[in-house]
Amino acid sequence: MRNLVAQLYGGSWRRSVQKAAELVQAEEAEQVVQDLTRSSGWRERVVAAKLVSAFGLRHCVAPLVRTFAAGPENYTAIAFATLLAEVDVPDKDQLLGQLRAACPDSSYGKHLLEVIQNASAASPES
Repeated sequence: MRNLVAQLYGGSWRRSVQKAAELVQAEEAEQVVQDLTRSSGWRERVVAAKLVSAFGLRHCVAPLVRTFAAGPENYTAIAFATLLAEVDVPDKDQLLGQLRAACPDSSYGKHLLEVIQNASAASPES
């Protein structure tokens, strides 16, 4: 799992998503996403978001986004908002609302709100 995270964490969203599809077998993707989603590490959860996108695992979006409340952080905010912009899920607005609600009432929280807004409005090509 460590090696997978090391290979997929960095780089652009699009390239990492393409590489994810090469590194993980489709039949294992959901289990890998679940394992990464359970992790408290933000790198692991960013990689989980890329795998969800790569394999179209829409049913894994909500559980992954809910993990943001336990540790709101810049890179997960970008990854989760980008995932929500890219993957068609019926409760997208509610999930974006959960991301926003998890941001602390501080200058860092305001920064995270801006990050979420920018990432959800941007194309996932970056």
